Amino acid sequence: MTSVHLEAELRCDALEAFDLFEAAIGDWWGEAAAAAAAGDVELEPHAGGRLVEARPPPGGDPELGRMKLWRPGSRLEAEWREPSWPEAALTWITASFEATGSTTRIVVEHGGFEQLAEAADSVAWRYERLWRELLDSLSPALEG
Repeated sequence: MTSVHLEAELRCDALEAFDLFEAAIGDWWGEAAAAAAAGDVELEPHAGGRLVEARPPPGGDPELGRMKLWRPGSRLEAEWREPSWPEAALTWITASFEATGSTTRIVVEHGGFEQLAEAADSVAWRYERLWRELLDSLSPALEG
């Protein structure tokens, strides 16, 4: 598997869905980072914003990726790498938000895993599980 493609539908407008996704993504990055033996991850919510380890190891590079596109209520794009991956191995993430009447369809794609050679499938499956957990967590957030 070289990419992950997941969808969810929320009963809210696109901007609210984006805001919920943004709030939840901080937890997702943290879980992904924990699985990668990194520390807590902080997200700078704007195009060009960095994804950084809050407490990188001494001498380690705190940057794990960058936000390439940040359009609240519409789309975000980012690049992401785990600290243990080869320096040039960057995966890409897109999330789009499409209003469909009283609901919003979220489509998440995460690809580029082929750069990880033999580990590509296992890493992609792990990220598919993490993204599914994040998307599944959004509907109850609307009710709570």
